[in-house]
Amino acid sequence: MLAWSLKAEDRHNLNSTRKSNILQATVKPYYSYLGEVCTDKNNYYQNEFAELMDPFIYNYVERSFHKSNRFQMLPCMAVAMKGFKPNVVRCVTGKDNKKEVVDMGRNPPCVSTDYFYRTAFVFARASSCFAVNPRTMFKIFNHESRFHFNAIGPSGDVGIGQMVPILAKDVNIRLWERISKNECSFVREYNIQKVDLGNKCDIISAEPKNQARQISYAAAYLEYLSERADLLFKRWFNKIASLDGTTAAQKNSMLANKEKIVEMLVMASYHGGEGRPKRIWEEMIAENIYFKNFASIEDKFQEKLNRDPKMQSMARYLDRARNDLADLEKKVGKPCL
Repeated sequence: MLAWSLKAEDRHNLNSTRKSNILQATVKPYYSYLGEVCTDKNNYYQNEFAELMDPFIYNYVERSFHKSNRFQMLPCMAVAMKGFKPNVVRCVTGKDNKKEVVDMGRNPPCVSTDYFYRTAFVFARASSCFAVNPRTMFKIFNHESRFHFNAIGPSGDVGIGQMVPILAKDVNIRLWERISKNECSFVREYNIQKVDLGNKCDIISAEPKNQARQISYAAAYLEYLSERADLLFKRWFNKIASLDGTTAAQKNSMLANKEKIVEMLVMASYHGGEGRPKRIWEEMIAENIYFKNFASIEDKFQEKLNRDPKMQSMARYLDRARNDLADLEKKVGKPCL
């Protein structure tokens, strides 16, 4: 939990002479999690995020995570970022068959407190701007990239969300329309621009504006998938609720499991596209399947996924994401979500 040494009324009226002491008191609890402290003046992140030495960033992170009872995500995010194995990142830029390989250097160069708080900052802003469950975002980003913006996967997946869909023209257009229509100040402040298709170096750049763009694209995609998953849940609920003999207790049980069911459908769709998970869930609707608890629902859903070789990767994805979270919680010594 963040430790602030100031009274609440003083937090928004900080002068420059007090900043360093305040920031040191604020970020100190995370030194044990972050481990390496960036002191090299030539360090990429140290320079890029120098602007972040502003109490507003830390104050916003503190208030947003604590207000929503999500403060336990912060140490888990720090441990996940430190667990990312550094490697040399190369990306391809250029269009019209004129490609250039660019060496992006070590990924990440150093997980500084600035980089950590910027990640937490854009995570909090995006999750409040888009209708996305922060728990789902956390699970996906932890599994996909350990919260790093310049990560490139072996299959060409890019960024914090390891998104391939943003490279597809039709999906890029759909997501951009969703982002551009969003009236949240976060989108306007960073003047978020449309992704330059075919330029991975542009997409994975870790400078602040691109961090905001990356996470907005991922959040917009998750918002879209969440809307579709919510409709699927409602169809299932209405079908079971309309059956003779369905009790109020059974209806309440279904509603109690809604968040977990939507998350399961969203994560499966994020990995393998929305078509196949939708088909599996529609089979369950047609079969009038009702379960008392989420574990039984998840088992049945994954059983159906495993029957089709083309869907088995989705079942493995759900398992790996769950196991990654369990491993992270074991390292931190407490629940992350």
